[in-house]
Parts: sequence; structure tokens; C-alpha cells
Amino acid sequence: MNSSKSNRMIAEIKPKDQEALLKMLRKIKFNQVTRNAVLRNEKDHIIYDAQFGVSVRRGVSLTKDTCQNVDVFKFLVNFLLKFSPDARCSTINVNYMRDYETNGDAMITHVDSKNVGKGYLLSVGDFTGGKLNTFFGSVDTHNKLYECDMTLAHKPGIFTGER
Repeated sequence: MNSSKSNRMIAEIKPKDQEALLKMLRKIKFNQVTRNAVLRNEKDHIIYDAQFGVSVRRGVSLTKDTCQNVDVFKFLVNFLLKFSPDARCSTINVNYMRDYETNGDAMITHVDSKNVGKGYLLSVGDFTGGKLNTFFGSVDTHNKLYECDMTLAHKPGIFTGER
């Protein structure tokens, strides 16, 4: 498999769309989470996370974040469909991180083992660095929407700023 098959750029997001997305994302009340499978040392680095869509943990239901942020969820679905009309997904995960560089090499290479099917990745915000490192090479997702197979090993690169 080559990188073009595993990581495919769908669209470069224009400033007007970036601003609209950031405005909507700022409405989210993020959950502070630590993940042993992703973080090298959970005391050194925290991910702020919100999960939208369908949960199958206790039967099939909408996630808490979806119910609390219906307008954000609708916006995110429409945003994805604007750039990839055939996109299909059951969840949208939003991670907020700041100054990954100051926390050293906090994240480990990992796979998103519960994902099924295609994944879509986009990084927005005022930051430098932060490419997605995969077995096939680095992918610059800053203001670019990519279709990626996140069940393959990956790790976010070091960055400074807000993402």
C-alpha cells in the first residue's frame, strides 16, 4: 500500500471556511481526558476531547456531546459533506491540544482500533508543525481535509500553538 491509497487529500480549506469552523468549535465545552493507549505519560499531557455522533457502549444512542451541542454536530456533518459529499461516518471526534512541543514526546504511535471504515482528518487553528506521522510518511493536515485509515499506526507531530 502506498501513501496515496492510505492518505488522500480531499480539499484545502479556505480562510472563510476555517473561520466558520473555528467559531463553531469554540462553542464546545471540551472534556478533559487521558488515554493510556495514546499518551506516554498522562500526567504530562492532557487532550481535550468531544465525541459527536453515535455511541454503542450501552446500546445505540447519541453521544452526550451530540445532545449538548446539536448545532455544532449539524455544522460538522454539513462541513464534512460540503467537501466530501459521499463521506459516511458514525462519529466525529474533536480534539483540542495546546503547545504539544512543551510537553515533549507525549504521544505514542497508536492505532484507532475501534474505527470502522474511512476516517477524515483536519487540523485547524493557529499553530506550526503538527504533521500526522504515519508508516507511509508525514501528512500536513493543517487546513487540509484528508481521508485517512486511522486503524494504521500514526502519531501527531510536535507543534506549537493551539490546534
